[in-house]
Amino acid sequence: MAVRPRPGQCNGCLGWGMLAQPPYCSPCHQWRSKKHNQPGACRRCLRAWLVNVDGLCGPCVAAVKESDAAWYFRPAPGPRPVQLELIIPGLALPPRQAFGNYRARSDGRFHPPRWAREQVAAAPADDPRVCPPATAGQLALFRPQRTLALEDEARIRDRPLAGEAAAEPVLTAYAAEHGYGKWWRHAVRAALRLALAIRDADGKLLVDDEALGDLPRFAGAAAEILRRAAMLDAECQRAPGPRGPRTWPGPGPWSCGSCGSWGTRRKCEGCQSWEAYGGYEPGTCGRCGQPGVPLRDGRCRACLVHVRENGPATAAQPWIQLWIALPDASTPQNALRAPRRPPPRPLESSPHLIDPGQGVLFAAQRDWRRVLAAGSLPALTSSGQLLLDEFRLALPEGGKPDSWHAPTRALQVLVSWLGADAPFHEADVRALGGLGGTVKPRRVLAFLAGRGLLIPDPSRQAEPREHAVARMIAQFPGPVARELETWVTVARGQGRVRHPARMFKTIRNYLSVMMPALTEWSARYASLREVTRNDILDAVAARHGPVTRRRIVALRSMFRALRQERVVFRDPTSGISLPGLDRLPQPLLNDQVAGLLQRAGTEAARLAAALVAIHAVTAASLAEIKLADLDLASARLTLDNRREQRVIYLDDVTLDVLSRWLRYRHERWPASPNPYLFVSQQTAVGAGPVSSTWFWLLFEPLGINPESLRQDRILDEARHTADPVHLIRVFGISDTTALKYVHAAHPGRQSVIPR
Repeated sequence: MAVRPRPGQCNGCLGWGMLAQPPYCSPCHQWRSKKHNQPGACRRCLRAWLVNVDGLCGPCVAAVKESDAAWYFRPAPGPRPVQLELIIPGLALPPRQAFGNYRARSDGRFHPPRWAREQVAAAPADDPRVCPPATAGQLALFRPQRTLALEDEARIRDRPLAGEAAAEPVLTAYAAEHGYGKWWRHAVRAALRLALAIRDADGKLLVDDEALGDLPRFAGAAAEILRRAAMLDAECQRAPGPRGPRTWPGPGPWSCGSCGSWGTRRKCEGCQSWEAYGGYEPGTCGRCGQPGVPLRDGRCRACLVHVRENGPATAAQPWIQLWIALPDASTPQNALRAPRRPPPRPLESSPHLIDPGQGVLFAAQRDWRRVLAAGSLPALTSSGQLLLDEFRLALPEGGKPDSWHAPTRALQVLVSWLGADAPFHEADVRALGGLGGTVKPRRVLAFLAGRGLLIPDPSRQAEPREHAVARMIAQFPGPVARELETWVTVARGQGRVRHPARMFKTIRNYLSVMMPALTEWSARYASLREVTRNDILDAVAARHGPVTRRRIVALRSMFRALRQERVVFRDPTSGISLPGLDRLPQPLLNDQVAGLLQRAGTEAARLAAALVAIHAVTAASLAEIKLADLDLASARLTLDNRREQRVIYLDDVTLDVLSRWLRYRHERWPASPNPYLFVSQQTAVGAGPVSSTWFWLLFEPLGINPESLRQDRILDEARHTADPVHLIRVFGISDTTALKYVHAAHPGRQSVIPR
């Protein structure tokens, strides 16, 4: 007796819909019939069912092929979510064949399959760094040297170019004339767009020979097509050349154009009957904001049904429940009824929207207090609403329901009054930050900067430590402050004698150790010219230990610079020196190291403690580790930065805490664009690393600091090996540092080889 299809949940893929062979759907029934599929735990979702030769269940195979190629390239341990499948008659589910190996090509390399390559993220639609257009007719003082590739056209694919529409039919006719295929047309179209972009960047009206010379390929063919389209300079004498393919995707499942439900039709049966009923004027829904839909009492059919099914409390919500439009399902007629209310008054867009082509006569600081006090905001333009939606999607998940209201409100104020067609000035965005807790623009700044929509504030482009140095100098009286500014200028390599510049970090440290002495001298003297040798000796004698040596080094740097610039007549630090101190690394107590990973309170702290305690990674290198540096398949971590260059082979303990942190990072910030391994609440929405101070705060509850823990690890290795070459290879330290650890672990070893 034949089994009749019935609605329900499939026992195999857990999908919902019409089951052709209950309790399984057709793909799962075929999956069970394959002999090579054996019972086991899936490598991706960890669910116990039938797995194929790749160790995956059927739903995971479909999920990887459709949207999770990242797992295909780098299989990560731990469970990953599986999309709920809707089993609708007439719609085929994704294929579930085994992946197979990479296919070798004629160039000798192994290439991933097509479905994996198609999931690679698209390039920016209009990258301002690629041939930025100049003012039409304005010639540049000099022409820059350009190095372009045909792939760069994808980065400006949405940029409008004058003359592109006129060149397209000429390109089609030229390809048909010579019998070239689709791939050739696609490649030459990219070359034509690059040539037109170069023309606009040079501020010219026609494409000349220099613009064609910047093209990597097809310069001759582009010249002939532009010549036929009357867009080529008459002096250009370049001749043609060949090539081209393209496929279009077939039809698939549809989303209803009115209510957004998923099904097999462009418009579901409920919306068809709604429109056939008549008497509804098309317009923009006052609740969800969908334009061009039939309305009753100012609301569309989807909103009316949603409010009726979920109660009047949902009338103020802007979203609707997703519906599944099964073939034989229909919406009851009483679902179309809703309490009548007057339609909301449509808002008007702000008259102060910024035109991207409008220049600025003079800069003025914006005052947002009256805008926030008014309460209501102007209506958003379509581009402004799109930008706001992108910002909401980029926010991390979790936290309190209203935790992201303040940053969202800040961007809403900006786009409602300034629009989204022109970049925002950083000063205008930061002006919102000082007006209370209802708006917080910090995440908005990172979001806009990541999309190239932020004009930096020149006053904030200095290094943070430079601001700290300026604040410290401002505490002193005028003459002393000017002399300190002269010293900073010399330290930055801009004095009368050229020399390498010091970093502002070093200058700030020098100022910190000199601050007590400078404060005392500024109270006694009007200028640093009056400081004597005895004052220097008193300042040095006031402290003991390593601080004394750092203070005399800083004072010597300052007075030498002032004498070089002829600000002081003599150097009072001349002839004053202190014996050098060679501090050997000290081991930690066993109680400080015991149970370190168990005492760490967060997953990030456990991973940082494991990398420092086992592999002796510095806190600065921890901040610079990127996700691309990890090779989980080979259990390797590559450190390749300006601080360390080495390959770390990860042990089982480190791999375990690493997988826990990656799982937590993905669950906490699933849409984070940050490429670094360690992220915080502040850096998750941006692209920058956390600071090294962040790691010191992670170690603070453990009662130790990362530098002491790193020294203890290297010192322990030195006790067991006493070989400096081994320490250099394992920890990537210098030969001098390796000898220091060997001498600390084995005091009896000679530091000088006897002759």
